[in-house]
Amino acid sequence: MVPGASVRVQPHTEEKGKKKINSPPHDPKNQDMPDSHAVQAEDSREFTFFRGKDDFQTVGERLKSDGFFSTIRFIGIKFMSRLGWWLYYLYHRFFDRRFDRLHGVETCGVMFNDNLTVVGNNRESGLEYEPTPVRAFNKMLAKVKDDLGEFAFIDFGCGKGRTLLLASRYNFKQIRGVEFVQELQEIATRNIGIFENSGQRCQDVEAVLCDAAEFEIPDENCVFYFYFPFREDVLRTVVKNIVVSYRHRPRKMYCIIRLDKPDWTEVTRRVFSEHKELQATGRPPDPSGFRVMPFDVVYFSTAASSS
Repeated sequence: MVPGASVRVQPHTEEKGKKKINSPPHDPKNQDMPDSHAVQAEDSREFTFFRGKDDFQTVGERLKSDGFFSTIRFIGIKFMSRLGWWLYYLYHRFFDRRFDRLHGVETCGVMFNDNLTVVGNNRESGLEYEPTPVRAFNKMLAKVKDDLGEFAFIDFGCGKGRTLLLASRYNFKQIRGVEFVQELQEIATRNIGIFENSGQRCQDVEAVLCDAAEFEIPDENCVFYFYFPFREDVLRTVVKNIVVSYRHRPRKMYCIIRLDKPDWTEVTRRVFSEHKELQATGRPPDPSGFRVMPFDVVYFSTAASSS
C-alpha cells in the first residue's frame, strides 16, 4: 500500500457514528452491553505508594551505584511523583464520573484489547483504552491559537469516544475518532448518539472503525490527538501518513501528544525527529523519567501553523 493512500473503513451502518442518531440513555446495568464491558478494569490503573520488594531492590541498586545522598534525592523525587499521581487520580476521577452521569454516557474505565474484535493487522501494537481526563482536555487544546472552525479534529485510538464528545464543544469543521476495536467503536458510537450538551458547537462527529495505519488523512487543516493508543511501529506509520498528506498539500496541522510514561517520551522524540515537516512547539518532551506532574503534553506543528 502506498503511504498516505490508505483506505478508510466505514462503520457497519452508514449513519451509525454520527450525532444524528437518537439512542436511548445508557443503562449501566443493561445486559446487552458489548462483550468488552466484561473486561473493563477500574477507573484508572492500580496505584500504590510503596511497591515492596521492587522498591527495596531499586533503592539498594541506587545506594551501590550513586551513593547515599543521591539515593535520598531519588527517593524524594519518586515519592513526589507518586503523590502527584495519587492526587491527580482522585481529582480527575470525580469529574470524569460526574461527566458520565450528567450526560448519560459511558466513557470511564480502562479496557484491554485481549480477546476483543479488531480490524487490520496491528493487534499486537494496540495498547489499552484509558480515557483523557475531562478537565485536562481544555488545557491541552488551548495551546492551538488558530480558529478551530478551520480544522478537523482527529483522535487516533478514540476508545469510548470521550475526547470526541469534549471536542464537540468547540467549533471544529468535523470530528473523527479512529478506533480498531469493534466493541469500543460501538460504545463510542452509542455515546455520540446519546450525548447532549447545550454548549455543543460541532454536530459532525463520527467514530470510525479502522486501523489507524490505514486511516486516510483528511485533505484539510487538522488537529491530531494521541493519548498513546499504539506502539512505535504504528505511530511511525501514522505520522508518516500525516507527513505524506502534508507534502501533497501543505497546510496547518497540529499534533497533540499526551505522555504519562517515560518510554513514550523517547518514542515520541524518536518518531517525530524523522520528519522535518513537524516541529516541536513550546517546551520539548522532558527526557527525564522522574516528573512531579504525572504527565507531559507535547505539541508538533507544520510550518504553516501558528506557533
